[in-house]
Amino acid sequence: MEKTSESITVQTGAEFTISLQSTPSSGAIWYMGQLPDGLSFIEEKRAVRDSIGSETSQIFTFYARNPGSYTLKFEYKRTWEQEIRKQKDISVQVL
Repeated sequence: MEKTSESITVQTGAEFTISLQSTPSSGAIWYMGQLPDGLSFIEEKRAVRDSIGSETSQIFTFYARNPGSYTLKFEYKRTWEQEIRKQKDISVQVL
């Protein structure tokens, strides 16, 4: 399994997005883990491309409610498989 991480900084009261590449036509998409208390989940959108089998951007939008350090965890997998193909942790510092 491939593991990656990154860090971002946002202001309290701000909306922010996380964009992850997926291939939903293969059945593999990103799933968000448990949401930390200081953040609110707003929505998930997909920027769909026209060709079959091409990558899609999954765009997750959040609201930074409270100052602090939080970690968003995402897993890339197919719903019918137990195997996690990728894991991405995003550290969010809310000022």
